Amino acid sequence: MESKRLGDGSVRISFTREEIAPLLKAAHDRHDYGERTGLYFAGARQRRGIRLTEEQERWLAVRREAAARLDPETAEVTFNWGDIADPYGLRRDDDSYCGRDYFARSPGGVWVSFDDLPKPTLDRLWARMKAGEVTDPYDRWG
Repeated sequence: MESKRLGDGSVRISFTREEIAPLLKAAHDRHDYGERTGLYFAGARQRRGIRLTEEQERWLAVRREAAARLDPETAEVTFNWGDIADPYGLRRDDDSYCGRDYFARSPGGVWVSFDDLPKPTLDRLWARMKAGEVTDPYDRWG
């Protein structure tokens, strides 16, 4: 691990592939476990054994429909810092995993988590973001 203080007072921390590999494996294992057990992750109906309310299920259904129709060529993107296992914040407790939650929307539409996007749409959005074609209009750290 290497850390470097930047001119604006922030600190950049860099990890080698060897250092980050166990963390990535743990994240993949956690995702696989969630899918196998039916826990809430990326649009599933439960989160850690707690059923979503009917209102929450309807709210999620709107986002799933919007995610299925999202055009990656015209989409807007943003992110916030939050629980990466619960990007919509449907369950509030102390057991959270903080990180960047990415969201996309059709212009003027509802924001949907990257977790809920179809893989081709997600891949295209990441490619456009890496190419600098899509920027976050709300990026306060730019």
